[in-house]
Amino acid sequence: MEAFVQRMVEEQAQLKEKIVKLNTFLKSNKFNELDDYQKSLLIRQREGMCVYFETLSARLELNKND
Repeated sequence: MEAFVQRMVEEQAQLKEKIVKLNTFLKSNKFNELDDYQKSLLIRQREGMCVYFETLSARLELNKND
């Protein structure tokens, strides 16, 4: 596997772990204690992370076919 593809694989795995942790936090009581602005920022952060994850997945899929 080419080095840049391996880096993307590792980055995707790390990102997935962060998304899972953030999703867990978003369901917690601690999240509910935050003000609405902080909550909205964390939700927006998750959305951005998910878009990034999907983009990495697409790039990896393209490189599988090479």
